[in-house]
Amino acid sequence: MPRRVRALLTPAPPRHRRTVRTLAALALAGCLAATAVTTAEAGHDLHRAVETAQGERPAQHR
Repeated sequence: MPRRVRALLTPAPPRHRRTVRTLAALALAGCLAATAVTTAEAGHDLHRAVETAQGERPAQHR
């Protein structure tokens, strides 16, 4: 097998793998945080819409 091909087929060093895993974990945490914020905002908006539909004055909680 040629030297260049062998170099391309060797696994990445552990440090690189750890960095990729760390970046993936941070990206996942960011997505989860964004999901939590948007879910809370949607719940607030839904609550406000229900109060309006029932003829009540929506509370000012922000």
